Amino acid sequence: MSGIVSEAAKAFQRVKGKEGSRSAARMQISVRFTLFLVVAVAFLVGSHEALPNVGHCTFMEYFCGARKCTTFFFKGLQKDPKGNCLAKFNQMKDCVVKVIKYCADSLTDSSIRRIVDQNFHSTECSEGPAQIQTSSGARLPCSSSFVTEANACGKTFRQIFVADKSNSSLCAEQAKQKECLKNLIDSDCTFSFADREVLDLALADYNPFCANNRDPGATGNDQCYDVTDISERAGINAVIGIEKPTDTKAPFGVHRPTNTAGIKPGVMQALLLVFLSIWFFFSL
Repeated sequence: MSGIVSEAAKAFQRVKGKEGSRSAARMQISVRFTLFLVVAVAFLVGSHEALPNVGHCTFMEYFCGARKCTTFFFKGLQKDPKGNCLAKFNQMKDCVVKVIKYCADSLTDSSIRRIVDQNFHSTECSEGPAQIQTSSGARLPCSSSFVTEANACGKTFRQIFVADKSNSSLCAEQAKQKECLKNLIDSDCTFSFADREVLDLALADYNPFCANNRDPGATGNDQCYDVTDISERAGINAVIGIEKPTDTKAPFGVHRPTNTAGIKPGVMQALLLVFLSIWFFFSL
């Protein structure tokens, strides 16, 4: 087991409850987004070739479903930058809760709400995107200058976002930020294959600040293309303003069972944080 996976195991010992019980509602989650981005995924994926399921959803069904919630938030800010950001923020959280509850329906409502509340912070509305903390950076397999340089990658984006959330230049700046991070990770870090799989997912060309939700010049299919849409089954269509299901691959009434026997309840809770980690570090 690599050093970073060992760090993940230690981190998750602080949040794991008794297997098969509902003690998850009492868990205290204190690890920041950026730490979970790396160590959570390393711990959860380990030597597996594919990302693990989230309850009865595949990881990508879960990821793409929750992505719709955050997209709704960002698009709302772009359309109404002077409006009530906190109200939109709370709508986004409610949307994410629905996705998590649909995929991992064995978790209690209070447990799910606690995870979301402790990892979505309303200061994003007033202070802009969170930055990587030095304490978290010290646990990453990267150079000592990585945190400073990574935060510098998003400096311009952050400044524009705080000043005007509807600024059209956010589209290009978001793409530049991701490219900067990709190059920095390539040169300054030694992530495992499993870690890179999720980092690549986070740094893909999806971009909610662009009119077509893609980076300028993006080609090929979106990362959620051909992924079964769980929006209607999860009950988030009303929240994000979709009247009819867009999934033509499988009827929304069809439930596709998956084998989740290998995922423990405590690890399941940690997995639910991976999406939050990915999106709020790389998309803000």
